[in-house]
Amino acid sequence: MNDVGLVIVAAGRGERLGRPEAKAMVPLLGHPLLAWSLLAFDDFHEIVERVVVVPPGSETIFREQVIAPLHLQRDVDVVAGGKERQDSVFNGIDAMGGKSHWIVVHDAARPLVSRDLIRRVLDRMESGESVVPALPLRDSVARVGYETWLKAYLDRSELLAVQTPQGFHRPVLEYAHQRARGEHFVGTDEASLVLRINHPVSWLEGEVTNIKITVPSDLLLAEAILHMRGYRE
Repeated sequence: MNDVGLVIVAAGRGERLGRPEAKAMVPLLGHPLLAWSLLAFDDFHEIVERVVVVPPGSETIFREQVIAPLHLQRDVDVVAGGKERQDSVFNGIDAMGGKSHWIVVHDAARPLVSRDLIRRVLDRMESGESVVPALPLRDSVARVGYETWLKAYLDRSELLAVQTPQGFHRPVLEYAHQRARGEHFVGTDEASLVLRINHPVSWLEGEVTNIKITVPSDLLLAEAILHMRGYRE
């Protein structure tokens, strides 16, 4: 399979991090969050197109301050994002040419994605499946009731915490996005859109270290994980 397109979503503002810059520009051990994902995906020959979706108006900044200093092996296109996350992904797919028949979508807010996880997602896509990495829940999960009261506990054996990168056949993902746009539906991720059109999505085991950077404490945890991997600022 040598026809995969990669969309990295880096258009988030990251208000909960309390930082003035775009979320993907926030430094992690001396590199912007986005840089870590770009480096992780750079080695894969199956990926023939790479698009990063950034906040509108910041395209030049990302090209010059994030992508250029990395001296990546392969070219990366930069396009403007939209109002919602799925609008940004749609823009990323739309910016691709005709070489990509499969699409992988990854959040720049997950900078610690490993090459092993990327490889396992690509390998599962070889079988023709839509695929997401996910982890069984370890905590008890309760449904909220009125104000500060709990309503009920859910069976966590039937629940998963879903991560990225997520992989799909391009026609399936494009149709799912078109349906969502036409019906004004906003999903949480690409898999939610694909399931909505009754297309099956498989899952494989994700990684505990593939954390999503949302609040300042997540940056501290990410730094600790990178230190364990041998990285230093």
